[in-house]
Amino acid sequence: MIASGALLLLALTSVLRVGPLPLFEVAPQEENTFYLQRYLVNTADDPKIIFSAFVEDNPLSSIKEDFPLEVNQELRSITVGPISSNNSPGSLFSVRIEIENADKETSAAILPVAVRASVIKKITLKYKSESHPNKIVAAGDFNGWSQDKTPLTDPDGDGEYSAELQLEPGRYSYKFVADGNWITDPSNEQKTPDGFGGFNSLIEIQGRAPAPRIIGREITSETALLEFLPSNIEENNIRNRPTVIFAIAEGSLLPFIQKDNFIEVNLPNSYKDIPVTVYAADNSGNISDPFIFYPKEKDFRWNDAVIYFAFTDRFANGDSSNDSPSIDPLVPLPFNWQGGDLAGIRKKIEEGYFDRLGVNAIWISPFFESSNEIIGDTMPPPRRSTGYHGYGPVSEDVEPRFGTETDLVQLVQSAHQHKIKVLFDMVYNHVHKDHLLVRNHPEMIVPLMLPDGRKNMGLWEEFPLSTWFCDFWPDINYGYPSAVKYQLDMTERWVRKTGVDGFRLDAVKHVPHTFWWALRNRLSKIEAERGEQFYLVGETIDSRRRISEFVSPSGLDGQFDFPLYWAVRECFGKGQDGFDRVESDLSKGEAEYPAGSLNSSLLGNHDFSRFMAFADNAFEGGKDEVELAWNNPPVVRDPSSYEKLKMAWTFLFSINEVPMIYYGDEIGMSGAHDPDNRRMMRFGESVRFGESVTAGEQKVMDFVSTLAKARRKHPALRYGARRALLVERDRYAFLKHYFGDAEVIAWNRSSTAEEMNLKVAPEIEDGTELIDILDNSHRSVRVENGAIKFTLEPMRSSMFVVR
Repeated sequence: MIASGALLLLALTSVLRVGPLPLFEVAPQEENTFYLQRYLVNTADDPKIIFSAFVEDNPLSSIKEDFPLEVNQELRSITVGPISSNNSPGSLFSVRIEIENADKETSAAILPVAVRASVIKKITLKYKSESHPNKIVAAGDFNGWSQDKTPLTDPDGDGEYSAELQLEPGRYSYKFVADGNWITDPSNEQKTPDGFGGFNSLIEIQGRAPAPRIIGREITSETALLEFLPSNIEENNIRNRPTVIFAIAEGSLLPFIQKDNFIEVNLPNSYKDIPVTVYAADNSGNISDPFIFYPKEKDFRWNDAVIYFAFTDRFANGDSSNDSPSIDPLVPLPFNWQGGDLAGIRKKIEEGYFDRLGVNAIWISPFFESSNEIIGDTMPPPRRSTGYHGYGPVSEDVEPRFGTETDLVQLVQSAHQHKIKVLFDMVYNHVHKDHLLVRNHPEMIVPLMLPDGRKNMGLWEEFPLSTWFCDFWPDINYGYPSAVKYQLDMTERWVRKTGVDGFRLDAVKHVPHTFWWALRNRLSKIEAERGEQFYLVGETIDSRRRISEFVSPSGLDGQFDFPLYWAVRECFGKGQDGFDRVESDLSKGEAEYPAGSLNSSLLGNHDFSRFMAFADNAFEGGKDEVELAWNNPPVVRDPSSYEKLKMAWTFLFSINEVPMIYYGDEIGMSGAHDPDNRRMMRFGESVRFGESVTAGEQKVMDFVSTLAKARRKHPALRYGARRALLVERDRYAFLKHYFGDAEVIAWNRSSTAEEMNLKVAPEIEDGTELIDILDNSHRSVRVENGAIKFTLEPMRSSMFVVR
């Protein structure tokens, strides 16, 4: 029995906006329907719209029997399951959704649903205590580090507390919390550093075998030839050939011809500019990862973006006439306005800084007016801070220290002239207490005081959608339709005034889904007018499943991949985990995130200590990141640490996510915790960086530029199917393939040169020559007997591209 209660929340407009579902992994169950927390599209503006849904009766589905499918008109949802699949590894079927509006106009879409049986292991955590704590819990990756969700109990009073977990494959760090004290599990010898000088306990559960894959072989204006590769290429026989195939675009099945392991998909003219998603399953029920391709080339899609986060106040000062720092003696420089503005960003655009770097999208921090109130820091000693960061808006106007509305419009225009997209940073969760909403529309603000007399502040688990971040940033109450309309009207005005291309969205999980659906619905009208995607990328620092809740055709296009960031930082930066950790986290993301999502990968941002500080061991010995930020800001002590950063950049530019460069990371700026990670960007007077940038930093920038330009030139780096070739603690390699383009990327983190022998068949044929674009001499290798061989120097990465 594979239980798949697929909870699909759908947009019901006169034209369905749909996209492929993620490939779900669920545990075998007998009695309970499994609800997949997946939101496809927003609720309709028209409550008279009704819809129906049923499992497609077609020969492609692996499901041949009837099973429950429930429609909920009020929630605009369907629930599918449980589904019997005769204990096979998976099920692949389609659901047809039909809608009808008040004018009896109908639309329909077909959605593939792919469900794999997952490995679930029962783990019992035990803790022996003679002190009998009042409360003991397990907090870790498995529950979002909650101090309430996993209590340990001692029913017989013998002092042994326990809790049972059911965990999917993966790595889980955790600790016990006994009456507020954090304790490493004394019975578990597996540990990993916790980032604060101590250790977390560690659980590791092995996953299933690799899934079959689909790769693109040839593409023309009329057809795409694909190949189904079984999980074990050596066993490519009739049992492993695809028997169930779905090729879907915009909710419609595309015709195809199958011969052995090859699938030829017909591409009608009406589908040339939209993504095609292909799933396939073999005779045994093994389901491929989805293969997504675009039939038509285009100058720019957001898959092609390289995003640069220009933190406005700290990037460049282009107009000193608007400088107005606080003169309060208790405001230290890191918490004060430092002069960066919109004119400074525009100046760097026009000087060609971003062109040389290979950047084609800029995210600017919030531009709305901030309060002039000086806020006391919540941490001792008594420091005070300005609103230089922009995350506490007081009005809809542009912050005068950043410039004017004209400056903002001109920045976007200049960027567009350089073929650079612009993202605004939008804060929808809260406003500053001096905002006009608080004064004029108090009903749109969540009250600070709860009925029981407590302050509703920082109560993330009790009230995740309404709790205040702090007592001067009140939460917006989206239970009032007027609050939603106010924000949408404000948003549309700025989009139309400026021509901005997308948003970075702050604190996504603290805002109701219904708001994100409404925002996408409003922006979809502008998308239709422009004929371009308006990119929405969110910030949700949480698990992949939680991140995925918000990513759909009716919601966000993607989110920042924080789970992968942690793995990259631990492996490439701190060197405490091996490449097996990175491969595991990357593979989990590829499987768990919705197919076609445009998540963004990162090495850091304004909320975390700089990657370079970890790479240079600035926090070794348990040094406190916050204390170091104020009393001994780190500098790069070991120039060889830049090689760690370069290897990490190679990784980010080689995967199917949108790489994001936090300003300064392109040269390896160091910095401890906020606000030390927000130092002023360093520029010289020369066309390039100039005197204030070291030779080591310049080499990092040149390296990043090489990667960015390679990514733009080679579509497999952005769209390609990926296969791991080598996964060891200190050696790692994978292959990317997309129709006629292929790359082999490899890393050596050891202290000695390593011989690499990598099997690249069947994706790359014998006789093919590949060139290492990261090697100064551009060395080449040739595929022989299905493999390539080369030597990789210590602390280096290679990127071999087909000549």
